Amino acid sequence: MEEWENANIVAEYALCNKLLVNPQETSVFFVEPALSSKEHRQKMIELLFEAFGFSGLFMHKAPVLSTYLFAK
Repeated sequence: MEEWENANIVAEYALCNKLLVNPQETSVFFVEPALSSKEHRQKMIELLFEAFGFSGLFMHKAPVLSTYLFAK
């Protein structure tokens, strides 16, 4: 539980203080680690929607996204 509380603190600081993003007015693109569990994914979605109120979410696995770098 403590790691999710820390993730929430870091995310809030980064989004609100450094990036100056209003989550209610934007969507978020989240790059998920390759071996992320279903429980981890669900908890991250819960954090992004419930704690921050993002209007939309797109999640994808990092290894899949890395193939786009070489597709050119």
